[in-house]
Amino acid sequence: MRTLAIAALAVVVACGRAPLPDPPPNDELLARAAAARRGAYPRWATREQSYWTVFGVGGGAADGLINTDGMVEAAAGAWSLEPFVVVDGRWITWADVDTTQSLADGALPVPSVTWRHAAFTLEITAFAAGLASDPVAYVRYRLTPAAGGGRVGLRVALRPLQVLPPWQDLNVTGGVGRLPALARDGATLDVGARRLVVAPAPADWTPLPFEEPALG
Repeated sequence: MRTLAIAALAVVVACGRAPLPDPPPNDELLARAAAARRGAYPRWATREQSYWTVFGVGGGAADGLINTDGMVEAAAGAWSLEPFVVVDGRWITWADVDTTQSLADGALPVPSVTWRHAAFTLEITAFAAGLASDPVAYVRYRLTPAAGGGRVGLRVALRPLQVLPPWQDLNVTGGVGRLPALARDGATLDVGARRLVVAPAPADWTPLPFEEPALG
């Protein structure tokens, strides 16, 4: 999929600056994750099984992946979008919430992951549309603050980490991926040959180091 459209009232966090250094190999990342706050990296980085499903256009040349924590991969073997929610300055991760998974109308191949926390509910839905020869992936983030739950904001991190765990393969080796040079123009971010479009435009784009994000 050459185009990824994001619908979110969100800040998109692009990890790294161009030119971007190579991420660490899987073994090194697993060691970093063992010493980091749980949730700073994907579930597989804590050596827990991470389950996922495919979404895409029938007969399309490429499919996206979404895992049970709401991490979405549109570029096979490369990079993913990982959600975080900031509550009164503290970053909330998949490890801090209760998650459920569902399909549209109970059966349609449009998967959603819902985070439930005392301060908010976050629903992440992934689907694809367009021609089989040139499909577009869509990811919708719907953040609903709870009454009296504090100041809540969404962050979506673009990271060179795959949905696929390193001990599984889908014609590529899972785990650490790669992130090509980034070029931003307003609400559009070119990520190598792919284009990421955010609507409405994000409030900010903030580069972060690849190492454990500054999770408050």
